Amino acid sequence: MNKLNDTASEQEKQVVLMNIKQKIIAKLPTTLEESAKATGAIIRKRKIKRALDLITILFIYALTDISQRVLAAFAMNLGIADISDQAWQKKL
Repeated sequence: MNKLNDTASEQEKQVVLMNIKQKIIAKLPTTLEESAKATGAIIRKRKIKRALDLITILFIYALTDISQRVLAAFAMNLGIADISDQAWQKKL
């Protein structure tokens, strides 16, 4: 499932993201924002605004073998967060 590398097309990226949303994220609890705040996953909403965005990126990273640099570029491309690969490393 390494569809998110440098050569992956935009359409392939959208298919992977749609699969994550349909199969995984749709089954998450409605109290996700509260849980993220309570557990410290999101303390301040600066760059990453929603817990759902963080979960999406975490699933993409877990299900593929992309580097954190590619992950940072992918997150920026999706409009989730414009942060560096080092910042993602701290989040992960």
